[in-house]
Amino acid sequence: MPFYPTINVPDEKRIFTNTFAGYNHNLKIADGEFYEEQNMCSDDYPVLSSRKPRGLVRVLDTCQGIIAKDDLYYVNNNRLYKNGTATPVRNLSAGEKQLVSMGAYICIFPDKRYYNTVDPTDYGWMDSEFTSSGNVYIQPCLADGSSFTQTVSATEPQNPFNGQLWLDTSITPNELKRFSEAQSAWIDEVPYTKLKFMTRNIIPSDFSAGDGIILSCTDAALAAKLLLSPSSTASGPPSSQEEGYSGFFTLQALGGGANEDDWLVIPCPLNETINTTVQIKVSRPVPDMDFVVEIKNRLWGCFYGTRNGKTVNEIYACALGDFKNWNLYEGLSTDSYTASVGSDGPWTGAAVFMGYPLFFKENRVHQVSVNAKGAHRIDDTLMRGVQAGSSRSLAICKEDLLYKSSEEVCIFQSVFPKGISRDFGEEKYSSAVAGSFMNKYYLSALDSEGEPVLFVYDKDTNIWHKLDPLRVKQFASMGSELYALCGYDEALGGYPIYAFNGTMGTLEETVTWSFESGDMYLDEPDNKYVKRYDIRLKAEEPESLRLEIQYDSSGIWEEYGLPRFAHNDDLLQALTIPVLPRRCDHLRYRISGTGDVKIYSVARVEEIGSDVN
Repeated sequence: MPFYPTINVPDEKRIFTNTFAGYNHNLKIADGEFYEEQNMCSDDYPVLSSRKPRGLVRVLDTCQGIIAKDDLYYVNNNRLYKNGTATPVRNLSAGEKQLVSMGAYICIFPDKRYYNTVDPTDYGWMDSEFTSSGNVYIQPCLADGSSFTQTVSATEPQNPFNGQLWLDTSITPNELKRFSEAQSAWIDEVPYTKLKFMTRNIIPSDFSAGDGIILSCTDAALAAKLLLSPSSTASGPPSSQEEGYSGFFTLQALGGGANEDDWLVIPCPLNETINTTVQIKVSRPVPDMDFVVEIKNRLWGCFYGTRNGKTVNEIYACALGDFKNWNLYEGLSTDSYTASVGSDGPWTGAAVFMGYPLFFKENRVHQVSVNAKGAHRIDDTLMRGVQAGSSRSLAICKEDLLYKSSEEVCIFQSVFPKGISRDFGEEKYSSAVAGSFMNKYYLSALDSEGEPVLFVYDKDTNIWHKLDPLRVKQFASMGSELYALCGYDEALGGYPIYAFNGTMGTLEETVTWSFESGDMYLDEPDNKYVKRYDIRLKAEEPESLRLEIQYDSSGIWEEYGLPRFAHNDDLLQALTIPVLPRRCDHLRYRISGTGDVKIYSVARVEEIGSDVN
């Protein structure tokens, strides 16, 4: 029987990738993950897609702030605009703003201004103050400011009559009492003092009865009579304290105007009438705050730093439903709130999550348990907090709170955060800004070289994608759109606002995209020959498609020509790209193009060689 030699057929195999797991910038990554990307997304997962074209809504002269309510509002050239229409709020300070929504109002920090989006005539300053000039007439009075007669003595009056008022000076501070014939006893009364300014129209129109005010002066004798304390020992927000002497009061009543001198009434006992030229300052201040949020009809804020020579590390809340009043202390559940905290370091961010205001430092979070009776409690938890400079990375995405910590992006669901950005590899990011829409968390940050990069995280699939170097400064979502106020664009000559979902504005003409695999075959000792790639896709601009291969980490990308391809973006097609077989230990490939594309699968045909070089 004749013997015929056999020919060994090379070991050839076909490998399919039909599930694409997004961006992974680590040294060793799985098939279907990409070491580098540009403008890919998971909208059609497991199919790999290019992102939607963005809409250019408008270009601003300055980049100061953006918020979405009934419409899109932004600050440009130190003025608040409603989607291109100027509002009466002008002459704001330069720099970025925190725009906080409270009901129909937009509260603007650090300027402490407000604007009513329902009633455009309702706008102004949250804080207010005035200082007397000339004579001030001070006397005891009733709650409405009318005069009355009181007996001033350290002992109880003899033979009192019904309704008689007695100021008991044996007690400090003095106490006002009214005699009740029916009860045959002296009943405590609230004493009031009227300050009449011998000047008309000195009290600003934005003062109202019920305001929490600070009365201050530099005269010790007058301060003692009005129960003012040295400002260095006064309680309340340090930003509210004045030099000399000050005290906190609730404004009971006020009046005056064009036809009479201005006056106001405060709860305070007084045993004499005073006519003075001492300057008296009346203020309704709002504390300076690093970060401000709104929850349960209050604004909450925090501040860390030095004021009036004191180190301040505090959390504040305005009076219930009243963002103008931060110094209202009547012992009620609706009062303002101030509390010092003992943790070290500056505040790095604030957010509202699960019905609680959260105040972050880099290594901890302070959670305020808001109590309906006013007995608020602050809990301090040591954990990964918000990275300094990344306060705007805080965003709620599908009921979870995401943010950038010093080391990674974290998701905070209930008790402790969990890192979700291992796919970023060894690259470190800072100055993060985030926004969310539906199941997507968009993160704009600066890399270690200070260059901007934009990522998107799909919370449903836990997949990251890397988009482009667009630098977003602030996000705002409204309806079916996510808006992004971006950094300066030389080509546009200003600061653009983009609609990321493309439902508004002028759409981009085309989107440039690419994805690059990691090093392949690192687990196989043998050399290989790649013979061709089969790509199943639907492409809007097929003539733009490019396949490039880099062999053995050479740094050189070799481009392979594409065969003729049916130009029909509605047609799902298979594209076969022949590759000149080349012996290699490992390789990586890159596919790029422009326009809308959907990649259903990438298959490669390879031949295994020997392990000999």
